Amino acid sequence: MAHVGLIVAIIGFLGNYRGLEKRATLAVGESTELYGYDFEFQGINTAQVANATHFQGVLKLVRDGRPAGEIRPARARYPTKAELYHEVGVRPAFWYDLYVTMADFKKDGNQATFEINMNPTVRIVWISAFLMTLGGLIALFDKFRGGRSRDVVRV
Repeated sequence: MAHVGLIVAIIGFLGNYRGLEKRATLAVGESTELYGYDFEFQGINTAQVANATHFQGVLKLVRDGRPAGEIRPARARYPTKAELYHEVGVRPAFWYDLYVTMADFKKDGNQATFEINMNPTVRIVWISAFLMTLGGLIALFDKFRGGRSRDVVRV
């Protein structure tokens, strides 16, 4: 079982090399498309999240002409640091994950640059970890093997 998990992991890792990437600078109301999703920039929102101030780039998602929700990548400012940190917006699906980061934005909130990544077969990698763990547990608690081992020579 663990060996099957390893093969599934290799398939998952190889599938991730097919990922799609796009970098787009959008003004409010403009949109870009990737993998059947339309990403329409709605503007920059400021929100206090825990101890950080988030400058969120709000993207409205449309898939096949139907609303598919929002994704909010952000740049975060923490009180102890002067620089801004990336907060990744993630849209999970079974066969792929969409990741969006806001690379830059204008202080007036009318324009932002986004990096959009689509990684296929991410879930397959997680499934493989489960299979390898299950294989290890089966080997650990194998009652049918008993005291027999390939390494023991009986005389």
